[in-house]
Amino acid sequence: MKVDVVVVTYNNAGTAAQCLQSLPKDARIVVVDNASQDDTVATLATLGVAPHSQSKNLGFAAGANQGATLGQSPCILFLNPDAYLKEPSLETALTYLESHPDVAALGFQLVDPTGKPEVSFGPPVTLFSLFTHRRRRPEIPSTPTPVGWVSGAALLVRRAMFEKVGGFDPEFFLYWEDIDLSRRLCQQGGQVMYFPYIQVFHQRGRSLSDTRRKTQLYDKSADKYFHKHYSPMIWGLQRFLRRLYRYFSPEVH
Repeated sequence: MKVDVVVVTYNNAGTAAQCLQSLPKDARIVVVDNASQDDTVATLATLGVAPHSQSKNLGFAAGANQGATLGQSPCILFLNPDAYLKEPSLETALTYLESHPDVAALGFQLVDPTGKPEVSFGPPVTLFSLFTHRRRRPEIPSTPTPVGWVSGAALLVRRAMFEKVGGFDPEFFLYWEDIDLSRRLCQQGGQVMYFPYIQVFHQRGRSLSDTRRKTQLYDKSADKYFHKHYSPMIWGLQRFLRRLYRYFSPEVH
């Protein structure tokens, strides 16, 4: 089973090379640059990569969707430009998908540069879990496990299922687009699995270091998610509780 790798860059001159060099040699790599303001495009050129450049930054979801349309392999790996594979092989994951036709997507084990695991999966999001997830960190499974969502930082998905649900929702500029996609894949009967056998190092937040801006984008996307999937009453309650929550926890890190 072949795979296309889609990398969406934005001001990733310092991390793009390590990301791309960690990929399997036989993978078809598509890079979409969201109008970077730094030397990202020049860095890609030194690697022999000509990105598909956007005239302006339309966000991760829109860039990822564009990259997906430029390939045709049965599977797509979406990989953040501030992430890189520990081992340059995806065979274990691709073999798993071949033998498990009900699985729509796999999320890999994300760790920070020191090797500390990140929370890159979780149960379906509810109003309760939205505000308690930082205090209720899930145990990290040692075997493939069905979950409600997986992180888009390293996400392997069947192209047929990705296209069936319409890809990422471009209304999400940044954050929550992976949770929304996972939900829609499950609604279409596909399983979303956490797959711990492939480890990915994630240098989190290298594209956007402004925590105030990150918090604004995160909250805006969370609001879109609840508006899209829940009743007006739940959506409104979420907005009230979020304002209260931000009083005590003002920034996303």
